[in-house]
Amino acid sequence: MQDKGHRRELQLTIEAVRDGKPSPISFEELVEVTEATFLVHEALVTGEVIRLAPAAPDPAPDASLPEYQTLCGATLPPPEATHAHD
Repeated sequence: MQDKGHRRELQLTIEAVRDGKPSPISFEELVEVTEATFLVHEALVTGEVIRLAPAAPDPAPDASLPEYQTLCGATLPPPEATHAHD
């Protein structure tokens, strides 16, 4: 079975609630995903093409946070390392 990170995401969410830490998924992102889901449903019902407005750019993640480094069970490089080729 493919690991899509759901188990780790749930684990981080539970830890955040239990320990009073910030959620690993921002409220804004939850709202955006919910809105997109409703628009997909509307498009399926009406048969209309619905175009989404471009999303605002995400702020740079804090690479020092353990939840950033271990999301999906993988250790991620800091953001500056991923853009070294730019």
